[in-house]
Amino acid sequence: MPKRSYPARVINISERDFWAALRPAAGRPNQELLREALRSGRSGKKAQAYPRLSAYYREVLTADWQLNREEAQKQKPAAEALKNLFRGKVTVWHTFTYQFGKRIDWAPADLPDLSGMYYMWWLNPMVMAFLRRPNDARVRAYLIDMVRQYYDGTRSHPRWKQAIQGCMFGGLNIAAQWPVLFGLYLGMLHTTRAPADALKRLLKTFLGFGRALDWQLRRFLAGNNGFVFANEALFRIARTFPEFKESPRWSRKALGFLMRHAREGFFADGGNRERVWGYGTMHVAGLTNLYAFAQRHGGLSPSQDRAILSTVSRACQWYYKSVTPAPLNAFPTYGDAGWGTHDDLPTIQAMARCLREFAKDPLLGVDRAKSYLLKSSGFAIMRNGNERKSSYVMPVRSLFQSPRSDVSRAGKP
Repeated sequence: MPKRSYPARVINISERDFWAALRPAAGRPNQELLREALRSGRSGKKAQAYPRLSAYYREVLTADWQLNREEAQKQKPAAEALKNLFRGKVTVWHTFTYQFGKRIDWAPADLPDLSGMYYMWWLNPMVMAFLRRPNDARVRAYLIDMVRQYYDGTRSHPRWKQAIQGCMFGGLNIAAQWPVLFGLYLGMLHTTRAPADALKRLLKTFLGFGRALDWQLRRFLAGNNGFVFANEALFRIARTFPEFKESPRWSRKALGFLMRHAREGFFADGGNRERVWGYGTMHVAGLTNLYAFAQRHGGLSPSQDRAILSTVSRACQWYYKSVTPAPLNAFPTYGDAGWGTHDDLPTIQAMARCLREFAKDPLLGVDRAKSYLLKSSGFAIMRNGNERKSSYVMPVRSLFQSPRSDVSRAGKP
């Protein structure tokens, strides 16, 4: 993906550009409300334009709001994480935390890797709390302030061009930020006192994300998890906001690349071309998530449905064959991971649920007591059963091509 500075139409969207980038979308309800918002916005009447636009999106995104809120309700409240965020303590990468003051420094000089800052996972506990209780005054005030800091504080930072742009608008980073910020946007639409400027900043961010991804995704990359997730994010943005004039082109591009990924991203036996267990499950999830999302947003053609589900079936069968015997049910370490640090059997079953045959046979015909020679992907699975006393051996080469073997016996690696 290109590493030049991003164009102004990505990182600094003007009011004129923003309102010119919108148009009514076929099949959406309440088009007259959107037209009123567009007329107000294009004539410079922002005080009327943004509330009307928010009212429009509050209606057309009702299903997304309900789905996101249901998911938030299922999660346990993260009281400690919220307490840390209110105190300026941010978990920027897995277990690595950074203590800020009242203002976020979006590019600390002593932070070794900025990527985690711009995955925005650290903000998700607050967003989940907001989705559960959109009128919680303290949570709302925190998030409104954070939107302003995120949009304005990054662009005014002295390291904006040097360090921040590449992280904020990188493909994998956008894919990680999108569900967090979109959930935040949905909450803002349904709170009683969300300022128009926060909603405006989020919409401009989404438009910028789409343009950044469109600008980056120029050629097909087989076996690259970042490429898969970036295209899935572009597809989601395009189908969620068909009012963006560029959305039809974004949707065609992203779907074209993702369908090619379904055809060329996996070996004939279902193994993934990136040849890393954890990343490979991300490739499969890129297809299952795409399929589930598309069913709610415009659908796919019958041939596209078949291509995706056929690939998912083969890939899940490959993973069922390679997971260690019960009760460990851990994934082998080939690639750059350790035992059980990414995924295991329940993860594969969760992805296989989109398949019709899953209801009759959750293992999709795979006998997990047998050994397998997976010729096209170049792996062998040797085992003498699928129980605690069973032994398991998988000779592999790691991501760095060093030979090794994964061995499991009596339920232990």
